[in-house]
Amino acid sequence: MSLMTNLQPSPSGGVDLLIVAYDTLGNHLWATSAGGGGVDQARGLEFDSQDNLYVLGKTSSSSLEFGNLSYSIEEPSILLAKLAPNNIGLSDLPAASALVEIFPNPNAGAFWIRTEQNLEQLEIYNQLGEKVFEKHFSKPTKQQEIETSLITGVYFVLVKTEEGNYTAQKMIVE
Repeated sequence: MSLMTNLQPSPSGGVDLLIVAYDTLGNHLWATSAGGGGVDQARGLEFDSQDNLYVLGKTSSSSLEFGNLSYSIEEPSILLAKLAPNNIGLSDLPAASALVEIFPNPNAGAFWIRTEQNLEQLEIYNQLGEKVFEKHFSKPTKQQEIETSLITGVYFVLVKTEEGNYTAQKMIVE
């Protein structure tokens, strides 16, 4: 299983943590988010022998929402959370109403992206969860050609629409 973390704008005005898991073939398994009014970041992820996921990071939020739990924090601090396998899943994230298509897929690093909602931002991550490409869209558009210099491999494309919806897609570069 590969895990990817990312920061996303929060409805409360801060920057939240987004954790997305993929299997070894790059298929999406689950996603969850956490955050508050400040900046919340993951610095490390680790599984134990019972498949519990431990998230280590930092937060500058005075209150933190993690799934359906709320925490009050007196001062900026270290974040340590334990997620049990049956407590994480797609239902933890707001439903994305934006259908996203990437074509062709596989491709040679150049592709088109099309969505039902206007694109705001596109990020591409490698299998280690490292951001390798980013594009912000200054004009409203639902379709855009993207050219990258990515090497052969499996990547994860995270798309944010103007409506604030996030969608992740697997992309293969040959």
